[in-house]
Amino acid sequence: LQGVDQSVKDQAKAEIQKALEAGNIAIDNSTTIPEVNKALNDAQNAIDNIYNGIDKTSKDNINNAKDKAKQDIDNKVDSANKEIDNLQNLTQAQKDKAKEDIKNAADKAKENIDNANTLENINKAEGTGEQSITDVVNQAKDQDTKNKAEKEYAPGEKSMNELTKSSSKEI
Repeated sequence: LQGVDQSVKDQAKAEIQKALEAGNIAIDNSTTIPEVNKALNDAQNAIDNIYNGIDKTSKDNINNAKDKAKQDIDNKVDSANKEIDNLQNLTQAQKDKAKEDIKNAADKAKENIDNANTLENINKAEGTGEQSITDVVNQAKDQDTKNKAEKEYAPGEKSMNELTKSSSKEI
């Protein structure tokens, strides 16, 4: 069972062993077939209840981990979108594209989280999704820096071109 601590598993195994021993004692002490059948059914029900309890815990832990991972992805999206909004040298189209890429990365991460069946795979899907979002933000920051440089150096470049043109006319 996934998503259950080893200590809980060990406790469940001990409880199953006790239920099995109690069932064997009840069967040994039975004197009729109906008493044996009842003891057997009681022992089986006790074991099933223990297993069902730990199975529910497992499923609850997996579902809780999925919910938390998806919430973490949503928080990462909010943070990333704020970072994108604060990049002053990006055009609105570049910001919109980055936010769309962030949303797509988040959607893919949530899909992978939903498809994961172990805590390890949930954590892996969350980490991969968060890294994809970070990559989009880093690309947007690079574009922001490039846009800023183009704005700052474009006038100088234009002046240099004009100087070159006028210099070649004089020759």
